[in-house]
Amino acid sequence: MTALASEEDKVKGFDAGGVDYVTKPVQQLEVLARATTHLRIREQAKRLEIQAAELMALNASKDKFFSIVAHDLKGPFHYQSAAPIKLSSDSWSTSHMHFALILSSTSLEFLGFFPSLLR
Repeated sequence: MTALASEEDKVKGFDAGGVDYVTKPVQQLEVLARATTHLRIREQAKRLEIQAAELMALNASKDKFFSIVAHDLKGPFHYQSAAPIKLSSDSWSTSHMHFALILSSTSLEFLGFFPSLLR
């Protein structure tokens, strides 16, 4: 609060780190409205900090969940990608071999997604 009311004085006050500027003579309703606004802004900033921390915790939980899912699915997809070719025999028909190749290539495509989930 100050008796200095020129534009230059106000700018100096803000440059010095002030967030508001009240000049004399004090208007009670104006000061009350400004104080209420600053308290509301502070409360919103606190709430935002809490929400950001909660979001970070939820994001970490999500990442851990995806990592576990990726790890648990990786083994079966490795087996599924290699087994059809290893188990194939000369007695398999062309359609059986075609299905085995599709199964193997699809499993390999799925395996390509896992590194990004494991990060």
